[in-house]
Parts: sequence; structure tokens; C-alpha cells
Amino acid sequence: MKLFPHAKPNAQSGFTLIELIIVLAIIGILATMAAIAIGKAKKTAKCLEDLGKIKTLIADALQAIDDGLPLAQILTKVSAVCTKFSAMKTNNCYKKGRDSALDSLLGQLKAKLAEFKDTLAPAEQTQLATAAAGCL
Repeated sequence: MKLFPHAKPNAQSGFTLIELIIVLAIIGILATMAAIAIGKAKKTAKCLEDLGKIKTLIADALQAIDDGLPLAQILTKVSAVCTKFSAMKTNNCYKKGRDSALDSLLGQLKAKLAEFKDTLAPAEQTQLATAAAGCL
């Protein structure tokens, strides 16, 4: 008794063309989904890296003001904070209220710069305002 009476004795077994196309389409869809997830993960990692850098830059600027460093060094640090902050806003990495620690540091820097500004001559106040333009 034959188990498969209709099978041809010399028939080749394998996948049909449609089966192979379907498998390739599924693999393509899965690869696309993985690429999208990896892209989002990279953007999140970049934002977290930028967040850490700006917190360090703000702390450096606050320390420079507290230590009484020369105005040129303070301006350089404040300008670096503003440059990084602008980049974060452009890349949608900063939204007010999302990171309370960053918001707190920015508030401290604004307050410290307001106090510091009062000790400067008018020309130096203009330099400070230029360095902090657009971010504070």
C-alpha cells in the first residue's frame, strides 16, 4: 500500500516561486521595521548624549561665574551653552518641562547671569547679551 498514491516517483520537492516571493516580502518588511527602530534608538541616544553635555556646560558656566573668571572665559562658556541648547531645540531633543534637572540648571544660569550682568560695564553687558542671545 502506497502512502501517497498520486505522487510521481521522480518528482522534485521544493518551494514554489510564490512561496519564495512571500518569504522574501516578509523578510523585507521585518528588515524595514528593524531599521526604523534602530533609527529611533540612535536619535534617542544622541539626545541623551546632548543632554549630558549641556548639563556639564551649564555647570561649567555657573562655576566660571562663581570663581570670578575673566569675562572672556565666561562669555565662551555661555556661548557654548547657547550653541548646544540651540542644536538640541533644532533636533527636537529639548522640550520645556521634560527634564526638570535641565530646566532647573537653565533657571540657575539665567539668575546667575542676571546678577552678574549688574556688575558689568555697559559694553560688557552688551557682550554678555550677545553671547546669551537666543537661549537664555
